[in-house]
Amino acid sequence: MIAYLTNCNSDFARALRERLLRGGHEVYAGEALSSLSSLDLFVATEDERLSGDDFTVREEIDPEIVMRSVEENLCAPILALEAALPALDKGTLKRVCFITSGAEASVNWSEKTSGYGYAMAKAALAQAARICCNRLYPEGYTFRMFDPLVGRVPPELAAAAAEEIFLCSRAYDPDNLRRTDEARFVLRDALGREWPW
Repeated sequence: MIAYLTNCNSDFARALRERLLRGGHEVYAGEALSSLSSLDLFVATEDERLSGDDFTVREEIDPEIVMRSVEENLCAPILALEAALPALDKGTLKRVCFITSGAEASVNWSEKTSGYGYAMAKAALAQAARICCNRLYPEGYTFRMFDPLVGRVPPELAAAAAEEIFLCSRAYDPDNLRRTDEARFVLRDALGREWPW
């Protein structure tokens, strides 16, 4: 299997890259996508928490920080996916994965009172990924959203969970109904929990 990670800037992304390599997979990270003739697994590893993105709703929102977070956490992953599509079209797995934070990107469950740039960008990424899924699922693509629980789960354990979630099929499995229904767009975290949108 050929995997592509958009970058290895975090401990989690580096651990995921090492885990995939140990599994015998061919892994590229950050290289020009135009050099890949085919690709099976695309992982958008952008998860940027910008300095200064700690204002609350009672404070003045810094639009520059919000826009930078949107560029890093929404625009960059979607543009990278667009660049990867020609290679993914020729792959066999056609799996697209996005790194996010369930606790902050979930409109229903977020209890954060600061960090709005990050939260808004990740909530928008969830919606953009859903639109991509709606468009590409009929062409054989499958999608995953994953929260590595940064700071709460060691990167190596989060990478192990990500590998299992990214590579397993969600086709019908009577022994594990949580993995059933590939058509359902699901956000899971490193502990296997499903987060509502």
